[in-house]
Amino acid sequence: MKWTLPSFLCSITSFTFFSTIYTSSLLLMAISVVRYVGVAFPLTYQKLQKTLYPIIISAVIWLISAAHCSITFIIQHHPSLASSNSSICYENFTKDQLNILLPVRLEFFFLLCLVPLLISIFCYLRLILILYSRPKISWMQKRKAIGMASGTLAVFLICVLPYNFSHLLGFFQGQSPEWRYYTLLLSTLNTCIDPIIFYFSSSIFHCTSKKSIFRKHSVKIVKMKMQGTDTN
Repeated sequence: MKWTLPSFLCSITSFTFFSTIYTSSLLLMAISVVRYVGVAFPLTYQKLQKTLYPIIISAVIWLISAAHCSITFIIQHHPSLASSNSSICYENFTKDQLNILLPVRLEFFFLLCLVPLLISIFCYLRLILILYSRPKISWMQKRKAIGMASGTLAVFLICVLPYNFSHLLGFFQGQSPEWRYYTLLLSTLNTCIDPIIFYFSSSIFHCTSKKSIFRKHSVKIVKMKMQGTDTN
């Protein structure tokens, strides 16, 4: 864990590493919300299908993640907090640094981990219940939806939650738990898993597909609305 490069490069490395972890969790939450809206409110979903919206949402997510992870620069370079020990990258914090860092990590746990996890659980549970209430949707499509939901939640529980739980425990212990390094290994695993989740999310739920669950449900409701208008 020795760091022989300039300390500023350590800050950039830490910022990039941690921001991608929390950007990933927020993007997974955003996908779960989009899928839920697509099933529960298909007409609203059709109106929101503009390229600008996902760009704005992604930009906001990146800004939230970057703003929080900027703590890596503050802890190491603020005049009142900077440590003379530069042999280790973003470790061996002083008491003053921990007084700032531990409460921020606690916020990370609640705002960037627990809240996205709870929202994702709610969205996917509601999505599955709605799909099971639709008798015309095939069992294969239902299984695919359950598989994607289970895979997304598994990423949260295996890759994101253990590392962030170390923030919660560290806050009460007043220091970083020794097993935190092992949870960091799990966090890096989501770099490999997320592209798979995003791929299957797109292939299963893409609304331009003729076999899409969302498209079938949305088209059916739109036709019923049009028929009701014509009758009137």
